[in-house]
Order: sequence, then C-alpha cells, then structure tokens
Amino acid sequence: MFPRLASALALLLTCFVAPYGGAVAADSSASPIYKRLPEGPWGSLEAFPLLLEPSDFLVSQNPDLRLWSQGTVWEFAAKDQATVRSALAESGLKEEWIERLLSDEHLKREGNLFEVRPPPEILLGVSAEQRALLYRRFSPRDEDSPYTHPYSLLPGGIRSGAPDDTGVSEEKLQLIEKLSYQNGLVTRFSDINYLFSQTPDDGERWRILKTLMRERSLIVQLRITPSMDLALLADYWTSRGKNKEILPMFESVVSTPGVDRIDLAHLLPPLPRRLLHTYPDISVWRIGADAPDCFWTSFNFFSSEPANRHLDFVGHVFEARYERAERPYQLGDLILVIDQTTGKWVHACNYIAANLVFTKNGHSGGRPWVIQSLDDVVRGYVSTEKASIGFFRLRPEYRR
Repeated sequence: MFPRLASALALLLTCFVAPYGGAVAADSSASPIYKRLPEGPWGSLEAFPLLLEPSDFLVSQNPDLRLWSQGTVWEFAAKDQATVRSALAESGLKEEWIERLLSDEHLKREGNLFEVRPPPEILLGVSAEQRALLYRRFSPRDEDSPYTHPYSLLPGGIRSGAPDDTGVSEEKLQLIEKLSYQNGLVTRFSDINYLFSQTPDDGERWRILKTLMRERSLIVQLRITPSMDLALLADYWTSRGKNKEILPMFESVVSTPGVDRIDLAHLLPPLPRRLLHTYPDISVWRIGADAPDCFWTSFNFFSSEPANRHLDFVGHVFEARYERAERPYQLGDLILVIDQTTGKWVHACNYIAANLVFTKNGHSGGRPWVIQSLDDVVRGYVSTEKASIGFFRLRPEYRR
C-alpha cells in the first residue's frame, strides 16, 4: 500500500471528490449475455460478459500450492497472552474455544508473536461474522499469507460464472462457502491451507485455484453506421489527439460490407490495448520486488512505453500533472477511489465510456487487466458501503 498523501494533496482530494452513489446489483452474476449501454459522445456500445481464468503457468507460481502443508496458523502481534485473549473475545469467539486455543496444545509464543493453531472443529465453527472480525486482527509474518491477501470471490460467490465447469467437487464448493466471509461489500476466502488439507488430489487443488482466481471482464463493441458523424465520434476516442489513428479505422468499418462493429480493444491507446484481458508476465513486468498494480496501470494509460517510476508512490506525479476533470468525462480520465473510513487511496483506474473503466485490480500476478463497470470496481475495493471517487484529467501541457 502506498504511503499517506501529503497534506496539500489530501486537501486537493477533499475538494474534488464526491460520495460515490452508483447502484450495485445484489448479484451481478445475473447479468444478461448482451447489454446495450447508454449512448453518449462515445457512440453506441454493446457489452458481453467474459470470464477469465489464469494460465496453468500462473497457477503453478501460486505460493499456496507449497505453503498449505504448514497448516492453519493464526498469528497475532501482541505484547502478552492477555492481548491475544482480548482479540479472540472481541471477535465473538466462545469462551470455551478461547480457553482451548490459548492452551499449550494450540498456542506458541516467539517474542511478541503468538501463533494459534485452531483445531478443525473450531475453525469450522467460527461464523462468517466472527471470521470477518477475527481475520483483520492477524499479523502474518509471511507476505504471501492468505490472511494478508485473501481471495476475492466473484459477485455471487464461488459458484458464480460457470459453476458446472469448475472441476471442483460439490463438497469443496460447500466448504469454501462455509469458510467465506464478508469484508464490506466483498466476499473473501482465506482458509486455503485447511481446504487443501482436505483435498488429497493435486488436480482438484489446481482447479480450486483456477476457480478462486477467476475474474470478470467485458467484451465491448462499438456500433458504427454510415449515418454517424465519424469525425465527432473519432474526437472522443482520440481523446483530443492523445489516441491517434482512430478515424481511419471507423472509415474502414463503414466501407466494408457486412461490418458495422469494432471491438473496443482496438480503440484503446497502445499500452491498455496490449494488456487488456491478459495476466501479468512477472518475468517481463516485475521491477525488483514490485509488480504492476492499479497505480502503475492508470498513470501509464497514455504511455507508449510505460514509466516504471509509477511502481513507486505516485502522489507527486498526480499533484504535478493532473487537475479536476469536469463533465463530460473523457477517455483516459483518472479515477481515484478513496476509502472514506481511512482517507487513503485504495484504487485507481481509467474512464473509458458510459460506466466502464479499464482497471488492474491489485498488484498480484493473479489479477488481469480488465474492463469492468465502475460500480463493480468500487464494490471490490471498499471496506464499507461508502466510498469517495474523484475524476481527474491530465493538465493541458501533458495532454500531447
């Protein structure tokens, strides 16, 4: 997570953001196969849902395939056992469970770190509400811990998308549902170690990871007809000259019999066009210990060659190069999602058209570059039902 913003930058955000009030469907898994989006200066868009899965190579790099054998360990940074007891009690665990967890059989201390190894009957007995309270209190030593980076399930849960084609047994699907919990508007899953301990088949472990790592995106097409003002349409998609070579493509579509649509991927600038619907190849993109995240992606949206300095804190870049974006919003406008409870930047993405954004949800190699609705992106990032968003645009001197 990036450091806190400087006070001046925080003031800038305070002035320019407004509460986000977009409607979020209770279960967006019920989306129709085809959806026509509201028309605007971007033209007439049609969206089709796309479900992405990571490659076998990417799954093979998942640390959970090797770490699960360590078992389930709850780690607390605490000065004494009484502090651990308070954390367990404040999470709503039964007193009899707490006494057992703090016994010599299940508790180990190393300095200010306490390791609790819960027996299966307690792990399974914890409710979703208790789990949400408890897991946020952990202090895992391993940065790859599933308690530090839990799996975010698709809206609708683990069965969302194509539940009959997961290759995961009904027993394991039920176990994932039992061990899942809510973090704000997002359903999380952390107990992969226990799940894998109950899954003796390596093939099913593989399929479980593929299913947990699924991500939704959209295939979007722009309808083009001879009656349209192609120059006006091109003006939007070139973003006032930053995204060139658009008008000739429109003219080619109109002049080709039987063709009246073009995939939105062809209308994006070079970098997002290259990245869309792909997972990061860390051998190519990783710079030291850092990997591409939402900030790297959004600040490089118009870059022909990405600037890897955006892997570092980008507050100074924002302050120097961006200003408030007034309506109507334009292709590539920077969108910042700010958690109202903490005041921190929690996500950045780029506006495309209608309610669509180009986004990289997190720094993990397990998260691809996708097109999603702004509603779904906000839903996946905030820890409460309220967030603030701000729309920003490159200052004139940086627009070309």
